[in-house]
Amino acid sequence: MSIKKITALLACFAAVLSFAACTGADPEQSTADITSAVSPENTSATAGTETDAVDVTSEVTTSADVTTESITTAVEITTADITTDQSAATSAPADTTTEIPQVTTQAVPGTEVTDPSETTDAGTGPDVTGPSVPDPDAEKEAYYKTYYSSDDFGYAGDIKTVHMESDDRTFDFISSGSFFRFSGKAPGSYVSIAEKDGRFILTVSSAGENGAVSAQYYCSEKKEGESFSDFTADLGFDDLGTVNRDELTASEFNGEARIGGVLYDSVEITATQKIIDDDGKETGESFSVPFLVYVQPDTHKIFRFYMIEEYMTIGADGKIETSRELLSIDYLAEYSEEIPAGASFSDVTTSELIEVYQAAMLAVLLGA
Repeated sequence: MSIKKITALLACFAAVLSFAACTGADPEQSTADITSAVSPENTSATAGTETDAVDVTSEVTTSADVTTESITTAVEITTADITTDQSAATSAPADTTTEIPQVTTQAVPGTEVTDPSETTDAGTGPDVTGPSVPDPDAEKEAYYKTYYSSDDFGYAGDIKTVHMESDDRTFDFISSGSFFRFSGKAPGSYVSIAEKDGRFILTVSSAGENGAVSAQYYCSEKKEGESFSDFTADLGFDDLGTVNRDELTASEFNGEARIGGVLYDSVEITATQKIIDDDGKETGESFSVPFLVYVQPDTHKIFRFYMIEEYMTIGADGKIETSRELLSIDYLAEYSEEIPAGASFSDVTTSELIEVYQAAMLAVLLGA
């Protein structure tokens, strides 16, 4: 699911909740209680910290060329067989002169003999070429060429921590099979729902006019037929950041990046998406979508998905406007959010808890 779709879904969700809040059952119950659920005056405990902002320490664009040359220097020393004449002459009477045969130095098979007088300093060493040293970047370039289609492709964990920016809207959420937390641009305001020990636990945090953050806690017993997915299924967040492997067409090593003090391999991946018309039929045309992934060098699993999408729209004045959306997803193996000791819980039914949950979500959406 693209960023544009999820943003539109959030807007629709806000409209639905707004309508539900206005047309719900007993006005005295649904309106007054829901308002008090997100009101600072009815809160007492201190909320937890907000989700950390995205730590992107390298690229803000989605492509960069990294070219590495592997250079091997071979030293070749060439010598020639040199023959040296050595003769000795002795002054003696002609009839007593002994002819000394000419002595020729013989080269040992497989070796070359070099006259020391003709040897320079550069040629005194043996002709030895050491083993070539592997280039780590060249190896990574070769490996990541096929990463998008290899069996190594995968994620470092099943828990998603997501950061989204779209124009003046900012959202953060954390999602797992039994925990969901959603926050917006307003500092200190968030809502989280969790399933633990057969109960649903809801936390609603908000900031007052003086900036003080407080939280309320609710819990309900999980009954037969109730599921944690009931709280998140209609939001579409589970599909956010899901990559269709069939759409991936290329991958390329893009250097290294340090995130939170940890070094990762930056890899650019290209997906090709088909254009669908209003009737849901393929038009035969397609477009390429590049995005970055930050991969653990040892496990080759994806820690972070990072994408910046730009699209053009026509404004009210007829001028073309460019919108920019950012999506960053970290994949974690574990995550925990502790409720402060001594927190006071309001015991409610699951239906009542859902009402408070929806009202809190609406407050975050409208206040983002």
